[in-house]
Amino acid sequence: MATTFMHLCVARAAAVNLPLSDKSQYYLGSIAPDSVNMDGFAEKKLRWSAHIRDRDFMKWYGNVSAFYRENRGSFQDRDLLLGYAVHILTDLAWDGYYVGKIQPHMQSLEHPAIPDWEACLKDSFRYDSRQIHAHWWEHEVKEQLRRAVPRAINGISPEILGRYQRYITDEYAKTLNIEPAFYIKDNVLEELAEEVKQKCAEYL
Repeated sequence: MATTFMHLCVARAAAVNLPLSDKSQYYLGSIAPDSVNMDGFAEKKLRWSAHIRDRDFMKWYGNVSAFYRENRGSFQDRDLLLGYAVHILTDLAWDGYYVGKIQPHMQSLEHPAIPDWEACLKDSFRYDSRQIHAHWWEHEVKEQLRRAVPRAINGISPEILGRYQRYITDEYAKTLNIEPAFYIKDNVLEELAEEVKQKCAEYL
């Protein structure tokens, strides 16, 4: 799964092709599925429900498409809904990108005895640590995210989402050790964002 700043970076890039009226709500939606981990890593059932997940990737894409299309006409906050769907498409694209491109490379980095996914996750947090003072976050997305109004979505309460929103804007950066990433750098995120843009056009 992608980390927080990876999600926000991709959501920002994907926004140029989406019919948005309120980017604050959109950015909140783009982190919302992970808010189920606010009080610790949630049990699998809850995480999978929040991400509308399926083991089969094509079924998972279908789940995202159905969720968005079934709710876009009635859900009170379409921008939040769009962000939510983009988050899940990003996780789908990232899982495919990791398996196809990053996993072979990561096998030769850091500690070969550690499972590849763990090495990749560590590098993802290193990427996040390098974005703490990035202009796109410090002077754009963070303030827009702060202005968002939490609403219930897919079983996630406004209270949990609001707490997670405040954690990301005010506390998350303090948990990161600033280190250079080995592999997950801007060019990787640019490729990931292009993949997500294509999936948005196809499934939303």
